[in-house]
Amino acid sequence: MTTRRALIAMVHIAKARLGMDDETYRAWLQKRTGKRSSSDLNDKDLARLVAGLRAEGLLEDAPAKAKVIAGRGSQRPTDAQWKAARALARKIGLDDGLDGEAFATFVKRIVKVDSPRFLTKASMASVLIGLEKWHQDRTRKAQADAAPTTDRDQRGTP
Repeated sequence: MTTRRALIAMVHIAKARLGMDDETYRAWLQKRTGKRSSSDLNDKDLARLVAGLRAEGLLEDAPAKAKVIAGRGSQRPTDAQWKAARALARKIGLDDGLDGEAFATFVKRIVKVDSPRFLTKASMASVLIGLEKWHQDRTRKAQADAAPTTDRDQRGTP
């Protein structure tokens, strides 16, 4: 669980990203929460505010419970690669994101490694391509399913 202190820090990170001076920030916070200081908010309101800031893209998503443990060597996937993979996993609908069994199975099938923690920059690039294709296939299928059928399709003739 995120501590109160961390939640307040996240609100101030969003303030900085929005480029607000102190008075503008306090007016914005007052309008949004009814309080002029983040320290006046209770824990539930702070968590709700941070969730809203994440939804607006002002804060990165909460870090996963990092089962994917990877080193920081020169051949390891970059933070940008992990971020892209996390975003694609969310778009595809992988419930547990990068920490779930579905992602681990996908990685094993695509790049033939036993665990995502063994990915390299090059193999992560292959995983990203595979995730992107998976997302495109799902999008294409959803569009095809949503497309209106013609009279010819309804009669069952090819």
